Amino acid sequence: MANLNYDTAAWQLEQHIGAFFEIKSCRIKTTTSKNGTERSRGWDVVEFFTAEDAQQAIEWYHDTTLDGRMLAMKEYQECGASFY
Repeated sequence: MANLNYDTAAWQLEQHIGAFFEIKSCRIKTTTSKNGTERSRGWDVVEFFTAEDAQQAIEWYHDTTLDGRMLAMKEYQECGASFY
């Protein structure tokens, strides 16, 4: 899932998608700045238990809004049923 608001927490994303789908894992990618603080990179990998749920989630959540940002959701090729 891309184009996340930098302030969106993993629990918020889990709550947003988990309302309709069982999520195996949700990991917001972060980066560490020169001063040592960690912040979101604006994208996440959401892993579902089934490929069918993952595909349905893409159809439902791509181009929807969370925390003021239009989400981009597509298949993440390296992880089977993982999508971002």
